[in-house]
Amino acid sequence: MDVERKLFCNSENDVREVAATNLVREGFITTQLKHTREDIGKPLIHFTPKADPYLLHTNDTLKSLDVQRIKVAEEVFLYVIKIEINPAGDKAVVDYVTEIINSSPFIVLYRQSIIGQQKRRTFLTRKENRWSWDGKIIKMQY
Repeated sequence: MDVERKLFCNSENDVREVAATNLVREGFITTQLKHTREDIGKPLIHFTPKADPYLLHTNDTLKSLDVQRIKVAEEVFLYVIKIEINPAGDKAVVDYVTEIINSSPFIVLYRQSIIGQQKRRTFLTRKENRWSWDGKIIKMQY
């Protein structure tokens, strides 16, 4: 699964954060640190072709807000720690371990720990003898 970061390309805070990294010097991004009133509502961060392999599909709603989804790494499943099923047998809590691998140059913008294994929790529901994932993942302390 891709680990991503949403970058607000018209946000002065994100411009400063990007400018503090090597991404501009390495040629992945250009930034506009100084801007005028005419620049309001326009992107202050632009991606070069070198960044293309790390740009994830971004829906039209996010694009209209000058948001770009960026791949910072991949998270892979390692093993299950435990599965707890409720007494009725229709809900399960699954704790498992993942690891962050294949970091992209944009990992410098990721605000969470990527070192070592990561503990996660997710939830399943059983209906008509079939388990379905509830779609929620909680990041836990290891």
